[in-house]
Amino acid sequence: MKLAPTRYILATSVSFTPAREDEIIALMEGVPLAPANIEGREDLNNLLGLHQTIETRHF
Repeated sequence: MKLAPTRYILATSVSFTPAREDEIIALMEGVPLAPANIEGREDLNNLLGLHQTIETRHF
């Protein structure tokens, strides 16, 4: 069975500016990736703040 995802999510511990996100999207031409689906360091830290039990389980 061939997969045909409708979107990708990129998560990384690197900080991104909006311009850098646009650069990444341009490099991945043809891949269904939107700026809203790029999670950088700040985004991940915010998510961990919202879900503190995940953070405490892994430290």
